[in-house]
Amino acid sequence: DELAASTAKTASEAARRYAGALFDLAKGKGELATVSADLSTLETLAAGSPELSNAMASPAISRDDKVKALVAIAEKAGLSKTTIGFVGTMAQNGRASDLLGA
Repeated sequence: DELAASTAKTASEAARRYAGALFDLAKGKGELATVSADLSTLETLAAGSPELSNAMASPAISRDDKVKALVAIAEKAGLSKTTIGFVGTMAQNGRASDLLGA
């Protein structure tokens, strides 16, 4: 249980760092409302598609495949370039599942 708690703490710290970086980027571009809406859209899409949410969390799907799929979904959903870049970075860094709680 100590290892699980340590892993969860590390994961939440990483998620906070990514969220902080996205906040700073969006604020600097004047896109806070847009990025917030984009993340809500992404979460709604994942909630409506068990396949998508499972794929985001699955270690069996390569990072490159996750990047391609998530960027394509984000583009098709009409998300901003800032959000699309963030989604791609998260997937490439193995943090796609963190997007579900963003």
